[in-house]
Amino acid sequence: MMTIDVLSAHLGHRDSREVEEWIAADWVRPHGTPGHYAFAEIDVARAWLIHDLRHDLGVSEDAVPLVLHLVDQLYDSRRMLDRLRRVLVRPDAVVLREQLTVLLRHGDETP
Repeated sequence: MMTIDVLSAHLGHRDSREVEEWIAADWVRPHGTPGHYAFAEIDVARAWLIHDLRHDLGVSEDAVPLVLHLVDQLYDSRRMLDRLRRVLVRPDAVVLREQLTVLLRHGDETP
């Protein structure tokens, strides 16, 4: 876990005001309370993403929530696909794999 001051320093910020604004906007959700925030690895990664969006890519403050929402959707989809993959590799999923293969080959068409 990382404190807000350490995180801000890692991001190259002179103080923690910008990170506090991200917390107030609900862009980053650390553990703890104001003055006692603790940032997990995922929070630090998200803070770096926000920093890069704002400072390196010039994404406007108004657009950041949309970008974060899309990134969250992408990661949710990846987690769902990974769960599906884990089910499909099970030895008892032969019939399911065959049915899925047929559906994927034919798309919306009825086989």
